[in-house]
Amino acid sequence: MELSTFEKSVITALIKGDSESELISEQLKDATVKKRDYTGVGLYTDLQINENAPRLNKTSRFIEEVPKAHLDHPELSAGAGAMLWITDGLISTLECYAYDEQWPKDESKFTICV
Repeated sequence: MELSTFEKSVITALIKGDSESELISEQLKDATVKKRDYTGVGLYTDLQINENAPRLNKTSRFIEEVPKAHLDHPELSAGAGAMLWITDGLISTLECYAYDEQWPKDESKFTICV
């Protein structure tokens, strides 16, 4: 499965300015979606990264170091958030979550704020 336009946009925004953005971009070149799970209040996208892709300098990051963004949507009064998880030096999961409401069906209406 391919990453959606929404997922690509969120990940691009998340890694902008990250000290290892070039390595993450390299990992994304051949990335595919292993699993996509809509939970009702958000989305988990598990990524399949080529094992030969360059690994990040840190094999994992503390929650404070994980790339994060705020997402605005006309159907969400409080907005939403997004985080990019890293496992064993590879990006592993894009997590998106509504703060207080159900996840909207039309993801094209999101505005990403980093």
